[in-house]
Amino acid sequence: RDPDTSWVNLGAYRVMYQDPTHVSIYINPDNHGLLHQEKYFKAGKPCPVLISLGHDPLLFAVASRRMPSGYCEYDFMGAIRGEPVDVIVEPHTGLPMPASSELVLAGEIHADDIRPEGPFGEVFGYYASGVQQLPTVEVKAVYYRNDPIILGNPPPRPPRQVGGGGGLALLSGEGMADRIKASVSGVKDVFSHQLALGHLAAVSIEQQYPGHAMQAGLALSGGPGHRPRYAIVVDDDVNIRDLPELLWAMCTRTDPIKDIHIIERTTSSPVEPIIPAWENNLMSRCIIDATRPYEWKDQFPKTVDIAPELRARVAEKWADAIQ
Repeated sequence: RDPDTSWVNLGAYRVMYQDPTHVSIYINPDNHGLLHQEKYFKAGKPCPVLISLGHDPLLFAVASRRMPSGYCEYDFMGAIRGEPVDVIVEPHTGLPMPASSELVLAGEIHADDIRPEGPFGEVFGYYASGVQQLPTVEVKAVYYRNDPIILGNPPPRPPRQVGGGGGLALLSGEGMADRIKASVSGVKDVFSHQLALGHLAAVSIEQQYPGHAMQAGLALSGGPGHRPRYAIVVDDDVNIRDLPELLWAMCTRTDPIKDIHIIERTTSSPVEPIIPAWENNLMSRCIIDATRPYEWKDQFPKTVDIAPELRARVAEKWADAIQ
C-alpha cells in the first residue's frame, strides 16, 4: 500500500526462500511495488506486504499487467469478472488478502536485513541478474488451504516456455492498444509477440499525415516498463499478428539508414541479459518505420497477392489435399 495515498498495488514479483521465517522479494526498479517500498524505508519504517502463492490465474495476469499509477489491480480484475473480488483484511499488515488464495505469507520488508537473492532463471531464458543483496521479508503469519494447489511457471528459454505467457501477452497487448489509441489517431492494431517475451511489438496504422508513423512508434516504445526493445510500425494492410507477414513488411519497406531510429537512456532491468550492471539499468530502444513513405505512398509499388475469393475457392476445391 502506498503510505501517502493508501493505493493498494498488486504486482507479480519473484520470491526466494531464505529460512523458515524469512523470504526475499526481487522487484524491477520501475515497478510500483518498489516505489511503495522505498517510501516506507525513507520514513524509517518496514514495508507491510502480502505474498500470494497459488491463486486464480486471472489474479496473476492482472498483477503482471502495467496499470496506471493509483489504479488497483483488484478493481481491474473485478471489472473483467463482472463482480467484486472477495478479500480478507489481514490483521498483521492491514492489507486486503485474496480470499480464494491457496497460500499467503504476511509480513514486513526490512531495510536493514540484507541477504543474498538469486541466481534465478528469468523470463528471457537466462540467469541474468546473478546474486543481488536485497532487503528481506520477516514473515508474521502463513495462511493456507489443506493440500494447496500451486501453479508453477518455469522460465526456460523460448519457445520452450510452457507457462501462462500467452494469456499475459493478450492482456499486455490490450493495455498497449488502449494507451496508444488514446494518444495517436488511425491506430488499427497493436500486438506484442510472446516469442520475443514482449521485446518485439508492432502497431499498424492508417497513415494520415507526415510523421504519423514515427508518432505511433514513439508511443509504442515509450510506455511504462522496459519493453518493447523493438517497436515496428506498419501500414494497415499488414497483419501484425502474423510474424512472417510482419517480417516481410519490415524487410521490404525499410531502408535501414532512413527507417531505423535509436532512442538512448531508456528504462531497463537487471534481468536483461544484454545490459551489464555498470550501465545502471539503462538501455536503448529501436523504432522501425516499415510503412510506405508518406510523401510518396501512393506511388509505392503495389503488392502481389491472391484475391480472397480465389483463395477461398481453391481451398474449398482442394480441401482433401490441403491440410
